[in-house]
Amino acid sequence: MKAGRKKIPVSLKIIAGTLQESRENPNAPKVTPAKPRRPTWVSKDGRKYWPAVMRDLELLHVVTPAHGTIAALYCDTLALYLKQREMLETENIRYVTRKGQGEAKAGDVIVRSHPILGAMNETKRLLVSMLSEFGLTPAATSRVSVFPGFPVEPPKGMDGKPTKDATKTTEQRFFGS
Repeated sequence: MKAGRKKIPVSLKIIAGTLQESRENPNAPKVTPAKPRRPTWVSKDGRKYWPAVMRDLELLHVVTPAHGTIAALYCDTLALYLKQREMLETENIRYVTRKGQGEAKAGDVIVRSHPILGAMNETKRLLVSMLSEFGLTPAATSRVSVFPGFPVEPPKGMDGKPTKDATKTTEQRFFGS
């Protein structure tokens, strides 16, 4: 694996106005932004998030038909994270146990974090990693600017009309806030 910064996608360089043809790979595949098909293997929970994720990716013109798999993995991982968070809401964050052997004396009380916290942290790390691949983290979007007069339109449905939640943020769409 290469060290250093990740390469910024060409589509984001075009939006930011930083594309330099001389530094780009002339043999790189040319793709047109378009909505990918949802893979059939996406979990039932992951399918709920597919439309909102696609709207966000289409709005920035960073998704192509070849991105269906990574977008589906993101939807499944998001569903898993939300399920883990829901599980933790019904449990205590910490639990008490008695140590049988080792560094503490047998019978000593030990307070530990719930195991789901570690799983949630790993799932969250995966989500952020996938978002950064699409240029959707705060650090990634801060490198993108919109030029005056650049047409920025709200997401549209299949009928070409703006969607009901076109003005909502991703968080509002996912969490209903």
